[in-house]
Amino acid sequence: MEHAALRVPLQDQRVALCRHTPADLPCFLEWHSDPELARLTRHDQTPLKREQIATYFETIVLPSSAQGMCFGIEATDATPHRLIGTCSLTDLARETGTLRILIGPHDCWGKGYGTEAVRLLVAYGFERLKLREIVLGVFDFNVRAIRSYEKVGFRHASTIRLSRPIGSPPAHEYLMTITPATIRRTNHERSL
Repeated sequence: MEHAALRVPLQDQRVALCRHTPADLPCFLEWHSDPELARLTRHDQTPLKREQIATYFETIVLPSSAQGMCFGIEATDATPHRLIGTCSLTDLARETGTLRILIGPHDCWGKGYGTEAVRLLVAYGFERLKLREIVLGVFDFNVRAIRSYEKVGFRHASTIRLSRPIGSPPAHEYLMTITPATIRRTNHERSL
């Protein structure tokens, strides 16, 4: 898939962040209709309908991408490069932003792509957008994502108990946060 180049280099060893284009819609249709992704990322735990996905993509994703707030995640270790996800910084206010990420194809889970993308997006948020804090929400049962966020330097800040249908296991959403000082501390701990 051909993507518009960014004015800032957002690339790591195996991942590049790129602007979304209309050609990315089929990937969004696949990812957001996946029941397992819905379970891991959506409060209502249900996949979106095709019309909802198309509207979300056209009215939120494409305009946010044009503004440099939403990016496609491209695996650069694949030939040709492969669009494997999306990430964004939203709710920008008072030098704080909310990070969102989704890695779509199941064969790309647990391989470090998300960690690299989060690291790139956090650096972009602090260095280019001059944010002082980035927050995110993650369900307590999404252990793989929590470990990934912790590798980047996110720390658990608070917990919200989720209301779930009767018969469903109890669940919580962890609110996690990172600051430039947290990253420095995490990098220092890694070097020891």
